[in-house]
Amino acid sequence: MSMRRGLVFIIMLLAGSVQAESQRFGRFEVIYTVVNTTFVEPKVASLYQLVRARDRAFLNIAILETQEDGSTRGVPARFKGRSWDLFQNTFLEFKEVREGSAIYYIADFEFRDGEVRFFELALLPEGAERSETLRFHQKVYEEQR
Repeated sequence: MSMRRGLVFIIMLLAGSVQAESQRFGRFEVIYTVVNTTFVEPKVASLYQLVRARDRAFLNIAILETQEDGSTRGVPARFKGRSWDLFQNTFLEFKEVREGSAIYYIADFEFRDGEVRFFELALLPEGAERSETLRFHQKVYEEQR
């Protein structure tokens, strides 16, 4: 397995233990999940410049566009967003990752064990006529060893 395919492989392995969510905006579906960085192998984390620590996680987002024939394809997008809790506000810096036809975006952040993190993202998929706002929250936990 190449390093470039490492993160997608890790996400697929975690599919049973990490729940991906999605939200539809017209012909675009935004698929997102929050993953602890400790779930990512050190070499893969280094490749994607993710800091592996018990108090760090990353948001992984992909946008699929539904085609006229019903199939979907990954599309690039522009993102601006933030995550916050009762104590801190973090502006997210997204990195685009392309692996074959897959396009996704990752942004890491710090958290406190057991806290609820709120997310608000403005996204503009390529080909969209206007930007959309994705809002969600998730409780995050440190990995127990």
